[in-house]
Amino acid sequence: MNTPRSQLCSALAAAILLSVFGSGCGSGNAKVTGVVKKADGSPLAGARVIAKVAEGKAWASGVTDAEGKFSLGRERPGEGLEPGTYQVSITEEQKDWDHPTPPSISKKYASATTSGINFDATAGSAVNLELTLDAP
Repeated sequence: MNTPRSQLCSALAAAILLSVFGSGCGSGNAKVTGVVKKADGSPLAGARVIAKVAEGKAWASGVTDAEGKFSLGRERPGEGLEPGTYQVSITEEQKDWDHPTPPSISKKYASATTSGINFDATAGSAVNLELTLDAP
């Protein structure tokens, strides 16, 4: 039998579950996506993109696909970043240790402090980075 008290409890439980799970974990995080291209305009596939907050411990990473697209997250791609100002580093996949692929981007991108790529992430925002990197 549905009494007013049981209906109220059910509604309250549903509201709690919706607020915890419906809004998504990390809804205050910024969603950061983008595309990385080489100087000639071709996509940079298989590159690791890492964003670190300039002051603090927050970070996220992602790997570019065949089209150079990426999405950043700490544990899962697309998970997002905590609000803050971030510095970005990008490293290429070297394939084989004995026969590494020649670099196709400048080595300055391997360090967040020398890459020159920065962005601000605010709670709930969407950041889209369109990056064309210098040749080696």
